[in-house]
Amino acid sequence: MLTPAAIGEAVDLLIAARGDHRQLTAFPEACRPAEMADAYAIQEAFAAAWGAPVAGYKVGATTPETQNALGTPGPFPGRVFAPVLLTSPALVSAKAFHRLGIEPEFAFTLAADLPPRTAPYTRADATAAIAALHPAIEIIDSRWIDIRTAGGASLIADNGAQGALVLGPGLADWRRIDLPQAAGALLFDGKKIAEGTGAAVMGDPLESLVWLANDLSRRGFGLKRGDAVTTGTIAGVHFAAAGMHVAADFGPLGKAELRVGA
Repeated sequence: MLTPAAIGEAVDLLIAARGDHRQLTAFPEACRPAEMADAYAIQEAFAAAWGAPVAGYKVGATTPETQNALGTPGPFPGRVFAPVLLTSPALVSAKAFHRLGIEPEFAFTLAADLPPRTAPYTRADATAAIAALHPAIEIIDSRWIDIRTAGGASLIADNGAQGALVLGPGLADWRRIDLPQAAGALLFDGKKIAEGTGAAVMGDPLESLVWLANDLSRRGFGLKRGDAVTTGTIAGVHFAAAGMHVAADFGPLGKAELRVGA
C-alpha cells in the first residue's frame, strides 16, 4: 500500500500535468500504484485536491476484452466533473485534450440518492432511482502517453481517463426499452464508424449502474440526485480530430452531438 505521502506525490504530478497540459510516461516508482486500492486512493485524493464539483461518474472497462487490454481486474469508475458535463449539441476545442477518444454510450441521470449502505443495491433499487435515459458521448483523455504501458492502476488513478461527457436529451419513459437490444451508431461527419447495442455493456447498461452504486457504497461514497452516470461504450473507442462533427445516434432514443473546434 502507498503511504499518504506517496499518494500526495502522485496527486501533485497529476495536477501539474493537467495544469501544464502535458502527458507523463509513468508515475515514479515511489508513488506508482501497484494495487487497485492504491489506484482508488489516488483518484479520490485527486478529486478532493482538484476541487471541481462532481456532477456524476463514468464506468470504464465493462467487457472482459477491455479489462484484459487495459490490465484491470474488472470495471472501474471515474468522476465526471461539472465543468466537463456538457449538453448536446456541444462544442469542444481539440486543443483542450491530448487525444479525443470518442465512445457512444447510454447514460442515466438520477432522481434519487443512492447513498452508502450495508445492503447491496439491486436492479430494482437502481431502476427506482433513475430520472431519465440519455444518448451520450464520453470523451476519453489521459495524462499518460501510452495508457497500456502505464498500466490499469495508473489509468484508474488518473480519474479513469475521463475527459468530458456530452448528454443528449433525456427519455423519462425509458423502462419500456429493451436496453440490451437497443442499438446505437457512432458517426464522424455523417459516416458510420461503429455500432453496437446495450448488450455490450455488462449485458445491460442498467447492470453498469448497479455495479457503480455498489462499488461506491463499498468505499463509503454514494450517488446523488441529479448525478449523470455514463455506463460504458457500446462500440469501442474511436479517435476524432479538429473540425469533425461527432454523433452518437440511438435512433428513436435520440442522439448526442459534438462539434470539435480547433
